[in-house]
Amino acid sequence: MRGRKPSPTQLKLVRGNPGKRPIRAAGEPKPGHTLPEAPVHLSARAKAAWGQIAPILSSMGVLTEADAVALELLCDAYADYSEARDELRAFGSNYYETTTQTGATMQRLHPAVSVVQEADRRIRNWLVEFGQTPSARSRIQITVPPPKNDPARKYFSF
Repeated sequence: MRGRKPSPTQLKLVRGNPGKRPIRAAGEPKPGHTLPEAPVHLSARAKAAWGQIAPILSSMGVLTEADAVALELLCDAYADYSEARDELRAFGSNYYETTTQTGATMQRLHPAVSVVQEADRRIRNWLVEFGQTPSARSRIQITVPPPKNDPARKYFSF
């Protein structure tokens, strides 16, 4: 398929439809908004991240049962990131010294630094997908209907 990926209908409804293109009325799957359980195979750090992130996403109405794998990947990336950061903290520096065959001393980047950088990239990508960055949230507009027992309802049409 060429061009941009189509936006989900729900996202179009939330963001608005500035292009005034027709919105599909039916046909898209609608997963339930239940809080999925953390997979048993997650590491302890990833389970801790799941316990922090899942309730936030659920309260925002972003997390569905179909998003469990995406959330798992986000939590795994966060676990990789925090493990590598702990390793660097214990080592005391982002660099270490090595000696070449000629006897010269070289400063080299610790391998955990690249793990941190890669995990950071993965985390940012998943956070954007879930609308968890300020710029991603700024693109979403949620309109909340007034409560059904609102006294102004009889005077105004909602």
